[in-house]
Amino acid sequence: MQKTIITGNLGADPVVKAFENGGKVANFNVGVTERGYTTQNGVVVPEHTEWFRCVVKSNGLCGVVEQYVKKGNKVMIVGKHKTREYEKDGQKSTITELIVEELELLTPKGQSDGGSSTQNVVQPQAESSKEDLPF
Repeated sequence: MQKTIITGNLGADPVVKAFENGGKVANFNVGVTERGYTTQNGVVVPEHTEWFRCVVKSNGLCGVVEQYVKKGNKVMIVGKHKTREYEKDGQKSTITELIVEELELLTPKGQSDGGSSTQNVVQPQAESSKEDLPF
């Protein structure tokens, strides 16, 4: 099993597509910045931002993304990497995406149009109730 966890900021508003069968998919990019530093021997390592293409396939989670997630928002994503191939204009390409399984909104309420909270964790599957817990 593989899991990837990233924390970063959206580079643009998410793009949500609705299909005729009622399904939805949301796409957005998250930039994760590693701070620059200087090593003990004086080598300067500059700041670097890595961009992740994120895909949300759950209708419930797409609704949350559509309503609350905006450009610049800080989010934590838990998901898995998927690589797929596609062809456009006769040219084959490969793309790696992070399929979102969980999303936590980290931008404090009032600092964005979305009104998100620092403790909003959203998972596509139904959460178990306290009565299901063995303790």
